[in-house]
Amino acid sequence: MIPRLTAAGHRVLAPDLIGFGRSDKPAHVDDYTYAGHVDWLNQWLRGLDLTNLTLVGQDWGGLIGLRLVAENPDRFARVVAANTFLPTGDQPAGKGFDDWKNYALTTPTFDVGKIVNKGTARGFGPDVQAAYDAPFPDDTLKAGARVFPRLVPVTPDDPAGRAKRKAWEVLMKWTKPCRTTF
Repeated sequence: MIPRLTAAGHRVLAPDLIGFGRSDKPAHVDDYTYAGHVDWLNQWLRGLDLTNLTLVGQDWGGLIGLRLVAENPDRFARVVAANTFLPTGDQPAGKGFDDWKNYALTTPTFDVGKIVNKGTARGFGPDVQAAYDAPFPDDTLKAGARVFPRLVPVTPDDPAGRAKRKAWEVLMKWTKPCRTTF
């Protein structure tokens, strides 16, 4: 996606989420919170004084990015949300998600590339799978990947639920261009 956007003349900023890609990887699951990720990216956004932005948020980029839009609506000109959502915890996540959350935290071997590959419609080759595995050369660096499912609000009293409800109040009044694909 990024090469196509830059070839069309757009400037693309794609920050790694803490614990993924080339970012720092705190070693303990308790180092990761939803609020912490939103705060880290708010600092980045405000520190660079970015404006007239288009959020292209996919998966966790949308869960966190939509909060950024809601907290900084004057900085964003449009939104593209793909394969993402902004759950408040007011609706149950379902057995499949609960099973995924439990698996991520308890399985002895957390093979990131293989897990992502299984989640695709067509699968991908060993080179792409290796690229997903590359940021995680050993299990001590996988705390973020393991804990992220636990950060999704699944109960009404979840710590992130209140902030997400506030975000929905802003987003429900959004009048700028917005495209969603799921």
